[in-house]
Amino acid sequence: MNDKLKLTCRLLCALKESRTAQEDFETSCWKRSMAFIQEELMHLDNRLSDILNNKRKLMAPEKVSYFRHSFLKSDERARILQHELTEVALLPLKSCCRSMASITLADKMERLRSEIAELESGMSKLKQEFNRALTIHVMHQKLLRQ
Repeated sequence: MNDKLKLTCRLLCALKESRTAQEDFETSCWKRSMAFIQEELMHLDNRLSDILNNKRKLMAPEKVSYFRHSFLKSDERARILQHELTEVALLPLKSCCRSMASITLADKMERLRSEIAELESGMSKLKQEFNRALTIHVMHQKLLRQ
């Protein structure tokens, strides 16, 4: 191996080690959270499909459209954040300057922390809103049948 290649390999190893265990742990947690959100969205969307296939109208068409659109937006946001998490995992390896990599990584981590918290909060509210709307409509249907 020539000297330039050895130096490059050492530099890349040093940059990779510059990631802290906390950054790796947090990134891993976020990836699991994004996977969970996408799984929840799949279940909610399947429930919405069941509602559409039901002969009894369990939800007004405009509500169905609203929830379907909201689920798609949340899923798209989760996919984007998942992609960004993959980029963060590679970030220190892309930079030639250790301090620059640390600053860029810290900035990205802080932004991701905020965006993921916002998505999780929004998902929780959306899920509650969906379940509440469905419950209210089902209860209303039962009252009408009595």
